[in-house]
Amino acid sequence: CSYCIVHNGTETEKPGDMSVDLFRHVLDRFPSSYYLQLHGQGEPLLHPQLEDMVAIAEKQGRFSSLVSNGSLWTEKKSKALLTAGIDVISISLDLDSPEEMEADRVGLKYLDVIKTIGQLIQWRDKIRPLTAVGVSAVFKRSLIDHPELLKSHVKRLDDLGIDFLFVGPLAGTQSYRGRYPEQHLSEIIPPPDQRRLIPFATHCTVYETPATNFVRGRCMWPWMALYINFDGTVSYCSNAHRVRVGHVDDAD
Repeated sequence: CSYCIVHNGTETEKPGDMSVDLFRHVLDRFPSSYYLQLHGQGEPLLHPQLEDMVAIAEKQGRFSSLVSNGSLWTEKKSKALLTAGIDVISISLDLDSPEEMEADRVGLKYLDVIKTIGQLIQWRDKIRPLTAVGVSAVFKRSLIDHPELLKSHVKRLDDLGIDFLFVGPLAGTQSYRGRYPEQHLSEIIPPPDQRRLIPFATHCTVYETPATNFVRGRCMWPWMALYINFDGTVSYCSNAHRVRVGHVDDAD
C-alpha cells in the first residue's frame, strides 16, 4: 500500500514476528487485558503461527481481532483461524474505485479480495457464527464533497453481507505526515472535517474512527492500550511504534 510506512520506503526498522513464547509471556504479564489486536505494522497472515496465538487467546477467554489486506486468505487459513476462535476479522480496503485501489495497493486484485470476503462469510456461518467479519476502510478528503460517490462505495461493501464497516481517514499525526508520498498529503482530512461522513442506510454497522478513538479532540489510545512490538518493547501508539517507552518485563 503506497501510504503504508512499511512499503513506501520510509520504514527503517527490520521487521520481525513475535514468538509464541513471548506472546504467552505477554498474556501472563497482563492477565487483565481482554481485547487483543493481533496485527501491527504488517500483514498478520504472514505470521506462521497466527492460529496458534488465536487458540491460546481463546483458551484464556480473551477477545482477539485482526486486520488483513485479504491477499493471503485461503480456505485452509480461514478455517484454521475460525476453528482457533478468532472473534473479529476485518479486511482492509478503501472507499474508492477498484482501479484507484489497485493503483494505491500494489499487487492487490480487488475482485479476488471481494470473492474472499464472500467465502469467508460462508465459512464463518458454518464454523464459528459468532465471529464478526467486516471491512476496515480508508476514505480520503476528495470524497467528502461527493456524497453520492461515497454512498456507492459504502453500498458496494455493504452488499457483501459484512457485519461492520470501520471507516477512518488517512492518519493525520505528525509521525505519518512525513512518511506519506506527496500525492496523499492533500487527501488527509483535517480534524474539523473528520465527522462529515454522510450517514447512509446500511445493513452493516458503521463505525467512524474519530468517534471511537477521540474524546474532546484527543486520542485516547495511549491511555487505553499498550502497543507491544514483536521483540517485547512497548510503544504508546502504532502510529509512532518506533518510539519505545519500555518493555513488557519492566516493573509496573
